[in-house]
Amino acid sequence: MERPLVILSDLHLSHAGSESTAEAFVQLLNSYAGHEFVLAGDIFGLSSDPPKRDPVESVTTLLRASPNLLESLGRRLAQGEPVTLLAGNHDAAIAHGAMRGALLDLLGLNDAAPLSLNPWFVRRGGVHIEHGHLWDPDNAPAHPLSEWTALTEPLGIALTRRFVARRGVWEFAHAHETTLVRGLKRAFDIFGPKAPLLVAHYFATSARICVETLFDRGLDAQRSLGDDALALAGAEHGVPPEALRQLIDQAPDPTHTRFNQTFLRLYYDRVLCSLGLLGGAAGTIAGGGAVTLALAAASCAYLALNVKRSGARYENRPIVLLRDGADIVRSSTGADTVVFGHTHVPEVGGGYANSGSFGYPEHGKGRPFLLVDERGRAELRRSD
Repeated sequence: MERPLVILSDLHLSHAGSESTAEAFVQLLNSYAGHEFVLAGDIFGLSSDPPKRDPVESVTTLLRASPNLLESLGRRLAQGEPVTLLAGNHDAAIAHGAMRGALLDLLGLNDAAPLSLNPWFVRRGGVHIEHGHLWDPDNAPAHPLSEWTALTEPLGIALTRRFVARRGVWEFAHAHETTLVRGLKRAFDIFGPKAPLLVAHYFATSARICVETLFDRGLDAQRSLGDDALALAGAEHGVPPEALRQLIDQAPDPTHTRFNQTFLRLYYDRVLCSLGLLGGAAGTIAGGGAVTLALAAASCAYLALNVKRSGARYENRPIVLLRDGADIVRSSTGADTVVFGHTHVPEVGGGYANSGSFGYPEHGKGRPFLLVDERGRAELRRSD
């Protein structure tokens, strides 16, 4: 590689306030002269914006609120030290449209500045870097090289934008592994009398998302546009387009593109069986006879068997899927080391490295990031 790398991801800079993360990032920028900084996705929390908010305006507003960060970024770029931004599931829009030009204007730099914005991945020698959400079906796009809309965004982002951000229930922002029962209990524990209204809003929102999966909504058009961009992306990063096509074909189907996957992911099978159990039991008590008794018994049997078999169906699933995805990337593209973010779980070993979350570090362990030397060897570090 031309120069060593500093890789960090999942800063989640947001309008709600992320001053400490921004200042920690500034300290890192000022500590590694001569390195390329690669921000591997979810740099900005754009998923909390209303659907109609311009992402360029949102990002520039966020950066204006951190003058020290603007100064440090501008200084590095003016000195010819590259800064590369990769799109994540929470900030997919950074790699499209007028974003790069707006950032350069904000920093007072011209088009020659070494600022790169990429929708999917970059390669540095034998090191392949991407955010990793392609391998997490709940947050994967229809195509990693196409720009999604409010109607075609992944399930996790749709729930964040339409429910979590709208209602301000950030306690559930990273609760993707929560089961239905745990989620309901937590809602009542936290919100008390307000919980029924929030629960009703959640079910209205999730049901609408589920119904939307019955329609195309522009997904085929996004896939077509993404496929058209494969050759250019392959040429830019030195990866044959056939290998990129192979990665897309081997990645899990995005949940939001299939009704049955969305229905099960939202635990609607358990919701309906719970209603069947309650309705059947009530009907039996009221003298409904064999039909209501059979409904209650069948619902109870399904719930018992289903929970016994799988419990929390998705617990730790993204961590495992991203590890498997890294294996696929190495075998399909010849990469020596694959670097992801997304899971918020830092790890290094076996040709796979995850930078963890710089914005949401493990308690008491410092903010994680990766140092990658010119030979492509990755080392996990933590800032104060």
